[in-house]
Amino acid sequence: MNKWYAVAIIVVALVIAISAGIMQYEHKKGSVYPTTSIKPSTFSNTPNTTEEKITFATLLSYKNSYLMPGIGNDSSKYYIIIAYDPECPYCAVELNGTLPYFYSIAEKGYARVEFVGIPVHPYSLEMIAILDLIYQKYGFQKYYMVLDKSYAQYVSNIYTYFKNQSLGLRATPPKPPTPSTLYSIMKKYNLTINASEINSTIKDLYPIIATSYQLGIQAVPTLIVYNTHTNSTILEIVGMKKENVIESEINSIIDGAK
Repeated sequence: MNKWYAVAIIVVALVIAISAGIMQYEHKKGSVYPTTSIKPSTFSNTPNTTEEKITFATLLSYKNSYLMPGIGNDSSKYYIIIAYDPECPYCAVELNGTLPYFYSIAEKGYARVEFVGIPVHPYSLEMIAILDLIYQKYGFQKYYMVLDKSYAQYVSNIYTYFKNQSLGLRATPPKPPTPSTLYSIMKKYNLTINASEINSTIKDLYPIIATSYQLGIQAVPTLIVYNTHTNSTILEIVGMKKENVIESEINSIIDGAK
C-alpha cells in the first residue's frame, strides 16, 4: 500500500503538470502533502491568511442548497466539508479511497457530509455545475455515483500508466476527466442535464466559490470537520493523505465513528 501511495504522488504530479494545474506543497509538521492550489486572481475576495483553522459557519447558509451537495442529518453535531475539484488528480486518489467511508458515517448518523466544488482546472467549473445539477434533480446517491465513477476511472488510468511505464511499454499520461466523462457516465444511467441549466448554475456558483476562498479554502483536496455545538473547526486536512490516516483522525474526534 505504501509503495502504491508513493507511486500515486509521483504520477499525479506529472499529470497535473501536463494538465496545466498549479503545484503547491503544504508544509505541515515537517511533512509535505501534495495539493492543487487555487490561483490568487481567481476570486476578488481577499483570502484568509491567518494561521487559524478555516471556519465553516459562513457556508452553513448553503447547507440545504443544491450548490453544496450533502448527506446526513441536518442537526448533526459534526459537519464534514469536502472541498474538491472534479479534475484534480490528488482529489481523485484521495476520494476514490475515502468516499465510501464518508458515505457510511453520514448514513449511520455520525456526521453530515457536505461537498463544496472549488474550480481550479480548465473544465472544473462546468463539471461542478453538472454534478450539482445531478444532486438537485436526482438526489445525493446519483451525485455520489457519478463523482465516484469519474474519479475511479481517472485513478485506474493513473495506475495503468505507471504500470505500463514500469514494464517498459509505451504509456501516454492519463488525461483528467472532462464534462464528456460525466456525460458518458450519465448516459449509462439515463441522467440528463441541459445546457441552459448548466449556464445558470455556473452563475449561481460564483458566490459560494468566492466565499470558500475568502474563508481560507485555497487548495484541494481540503477536509474540514466542524462542530456545530461549539461553532468551531476542530480538524482541517489540506492536501492528499492516505485513507487510513484520514479515517483515523476523523474517528478519533467523531463520536462512535469506528
